[in-house]
Amino acid sequence: MLKLSSTKLQETGTGLDQARSLEAIVDSAALGPLPGWATIAVVALFYGWLAYMVSRERSRPGDDEVHV
Repeated sequence: MLKLSSTKLQETGTGLDQARSLEAIVDSAALGPLPGWATIAVVALFYGWLAYMVSRERSRPGDDEVHV
């Protein structure tokens, strides 16, 4: 979140203003040659997959018992 909200954090001699527009946030999400929209899409897909896996595990009936 700090990288996305502080667009000029690593440049010397610039102020620490927050990114206010969607375009500035997407531009700040860029990682090397990977554009910002692709970075945001990968992170969103990861969290979507993670939420799916958690909901799938919780929906199995009878899995709450432990057999030792």
